[in-house]
Amino acid sequence: MARPLHQMAKKDVQFEWSVETEEAFQNMKKAMVTAPVLQHFDSEALIRVTTDASNYMLGGICEQSKDEGKSWRSIAYTSRILKDAELKYSVTEKEAMACVFALREFTPYVYGRRVELVTDHQALTSLCKLRDPYSRIARLQLELAQYPVRSLRIPLTESNRQEIVEEEPIFNIVLGGQVDLFLRHQQSDENIRKVIDEAANHRTSKPRGLMKIVPPPEDVFRSIAIDYVGPLKESKQGNINIFVAVDQTSRFAWAAPSRTATASDSKRLLRQLIIDSIGVVPRIVSDNGTHFSAIEFTDYLKKKGVEHIRIMPNHPNSNGNVERYNGEVKRFLRKYVSEEEDNWDKWIARACKTHNSHVHAVTGFTPFSLVYGVSPKTKLDLVTPVLTVQGSKTPEVRENERRDGFMANLNTEK
Repeated sequence: MARPLHQMAKKDVQFEWSVETEEAFQNMKKAMVTAPVLQHFDSEALIRVTTDASNYMLGGICEQSKDEGKSWRSIAYTSRILKDAELKYSVTEKEAMACVFALREFTPYVYGRRVELVTDHQALTSLCKLRDPYSRIARLQLELAQYPVRSLRIPLTESNRQEIVEEEPIFNIVLGGQVDLFLRHQQSDENIRKVIDEAANHRTSKPRGLMKIVPPPEDVFRSIAIDYVGPLKESKQGNINIFVAVDQTSRFAWAAPSRTATASDSKRLLRQLIIDSIGVVPRIVSDNGTHFSAIEFTDYLKKKGVEHIRIMPNHPNSNGNVERYNGEVKRFLRKYVSEEEDNWDKWIARACKTHNSHVHAVTGFTPFSLVYGVSPKTKLDLVTPVLTVQGSKTPEVRENERRDGFMANLNTEK
């Protein structure tokens, strides 16, 4: 309907308001005020997405029904013009593109909900059953599979009444229609049947509990977050990972290179960097990687009396202190490594020193001063004289008072 208007808006096309353009413009105005008018979305109603493709356009309609499919009302429309390369695609490819395009545009309505997908292209169902789809069709299949489409249906008309495709689960279509056959073979095989029965009766993981609020630490070295950076390019010493630990109160950081990232490495590096230098910490926070969730590591923490908290899966922000430091270490190493990028492990200690001696944006202090009670000395302090007015406090005294006030406020907030 709007193709003449789109054609006129293209680059290097002379503006000319023809009879065809005027007719398209009037039809567009009439369509916008003529039933069916768009309705508000209802999260409890059934959802149907109808798609179609022409020689030069893709289109889709999102509809809902409150009476079990007896009547449908429009929620949203979408369409776009095909690109020059897409104009050369086959009809079946265009119809598949229309399905994916419509579902992508209607993601806020359909994602996570059961959806009925309606298309008028019979060959689309057999296309999804191809055993060896080429790259373009494979990409469309994969994108289509992420939506919980309840059925792929061909609307019933006089021309296709005999060829009507009954509702079929979309995963069965995408997997080549072999799901039922595969399940029947599983049921008939005694060995597989035993495995299935054992798996059904054996709980492999604990049920998910309620989320709990982790109280903030009351002082330095009360809660330390740990993580791994890598794998990186192998160094001359054979290291490919960096073990990182950050105190969640002072933001004081430790780091050490490692050749592997196993539970044994985690236990060894935690002991060398932290426990052997500052003692046992009450709490360790980590992600759910196997190097932290393995029995060898968790048992080691239990024997030490350390509370081990693992963050939510796929949510690294829950361990934001160490995640931010991971990015800081990477940025530091990019500035100092050689062109071969094989000497990064010799700069790890310098990266930690730089981080611990700079004022942190959150605390307003250097991590070093919050831990040791004094500001770190640099070469600049040795060559710059400290000028003080008689009777006034030295910068070091003022800094100590400010730091003491910070720690007092931290304990008061608890």
